[in-house]
Amino acid sequence: MVIAPEVAKLKQYLLPSCQVLRGMSNSDRLSLLCSLMHGDKTVTELCESTNIQQPTLSQQLSVLKKEGIITGSREGIFIRYSIANPLAVSMMKLLYANYQIRSEEHTS
Repeated sequence: MVIAPEVAKLKQYLLPSCQVLRGMSNSDRLSLLCSLMHGDKTVTELCESTNIQQPTLSQQLSVLKKEGIITGSREGIFIRYSIANPLAVSMMKLLYANYQIRSEEHTS
């Protein structure tokens, strides 16, 4: 089977892209990423900013960490989470831009 040169060049990026998309494919995880786009946060701060209950929040943070989207750094007794994947940041910015355009269309 012959693969077009353009597709062959893209193949190396497919797995990392799939990991980010898989990690983002949940509304709670997207909500967490939206909150983290505004800066690093602890679990308590994420609970407050997203209204996601702690057990669900911990489960979703675990998925985001497993997919390499976020990282946590210990600060005393707290863990401060941040977005670690540049592709995830780019995709979140794309989503923001898309919703901003749609919002403006509905208010015009």
